[in-house]
Amino acid sequence: MDIKNFFKLKSNPESVTEEFNRLQEKSESILSNSKNISNLEQILNIMHRAHSIDSQKYILDILFEFQASKHKVKPHQDRLYGEMARLDEFKPDSKEEAIFLVNIYRSLISDLFDPYITLIYASIQYTEGKFDNYIVSNLGQGERNKVELCTSKLNNTSLFHSYNPIVRNATSHIGTDGVSYEKNKVIFKSIKRGKPPKVESVVWTNIQIQEHIIELISLTQLIDYAVDMFNLDISDEIKSDERIRHKYLDEVLTHSERKDLQQPLDIKIEAIISSEKVTLKEKIRGLTYLFFIQCRKRNLDVKNAGFHEESQTIIMEVNGLNVDINMQQDMTNSIMMAIMCGIAAEPCFKSLIKSYVVLGEGEKESQFRLEAPVSIFNDYNNEKAGLFDLANEIKASVGDMVLNVNVDFDKIEEFEMASLGRKFPRRG
Repeated sequence: MDIKNFFKLKSNPESVTEEFNRLQEKSESILSNSKNISNLEQILNIMHRAHSIDSQKYILDILFEFQASKHKVKPHQDRLYGEMARLDEFKPDSKEEAIFLVNIYRSLISDLFDPYITLIYASIQYTEGKFDNYIVSNLGQGERNKVELCTSKLNNTSLFHSYNPIVRNATSHIGTDGVSYEKNKVIFKSIKRGKPPKVESVVWTNIQIQEHIIELISLTQLIDYAVDMFNLDISDEIKSDERIRHKYLDEVLTHSERKDLQQPLDIKIEAIISSEKVTLKEKIRGLTYLFFIQCRKRNLDVKNAGFHEESQTIIMEVNGLNVDINMQQDMTNSIMMAIMCGIAAEPCFKSLIKSYVVLGEGEKESQFRLEAPVSIFNDYNNEKAGLFDLANEIKASVGDMVLNVNVDFDKIEEFEMASLGRKFPRRG
């Protein structure tokens, strides 16, 4: 089928040839029946309604937050897919097969289904003016409450057909009575404690459990497909809005995807570096031009960049880098700005350079200076180290006064352990 009809914002999605063709080809498996087509339309309509209220806020606070959260889910997803591949190890309709399938269903609901339906749940909340933030939408309610709200708001939906709250409750509290196995069937009992306990039961065969597992996995794949479509539909907005573009590159894309985007520039740079027909000075001149382009993209006001051949050092002079040594925040901001210059420079000069020096404005006796080996910026760009690591490893001074950067990594780890926010790369 022609997927172009699913796009509402971008009039010519096929102009993004590679991505459009990938989605078109994938539609043969994802949209193999009318139910999946109807479900996709429903998911996209929910997203478009929320996007129409405040496009930037929806993209930043819900759509991209969901996509960033999938990086955390990916290990669970891979494990579940790996477990499903073991199904052939069990005799069909056996108790062993049933136990295996019950555990798959339980893990699937808690580890995959719940994070995925948060996108739909948060989008509906947003259209109703009840959205707080993505963490609250994701963790403030269990998946049963999310399903109940979504089902109540969506007419004739079949999205959650394979989610059964009785089965979910039984598998979460198996104990002595939650789940029992008989010949070719599993009895699930949701038990509400009391005197006497209240019991609700569902009976599924092994085949039925498999079918519900496959449907739930298909729903997560359909949500992924809808998000990929929506990303293409808003691709012009991603390119034109600086905040959206930055978050997309920094949080939505994986490290390997960011490296893929960098590859065309890397190829140009490696061609310059490896050329035997170009002198070293000409190479540095060409790479410096590319470096200044990167500085403009990052709003780094580098005035000049020179090369010291003997030490293989790039020396950068930066406008606005004036440091008041009596203000801690001013020193911190200056060090971070200088580090960002090194981060921008490393991919441009690569192996030709061993170290970087960043200079502020003013006379030598009051001038800010930062020195650092190229290796630490390489580690940062390869996501093996974070800004705190770099701040701890550079040498900074103002005139003859050394600026000591003391990073309490124990405190940072303590904060991260108590926080649900993003965790950045760190050495070790």
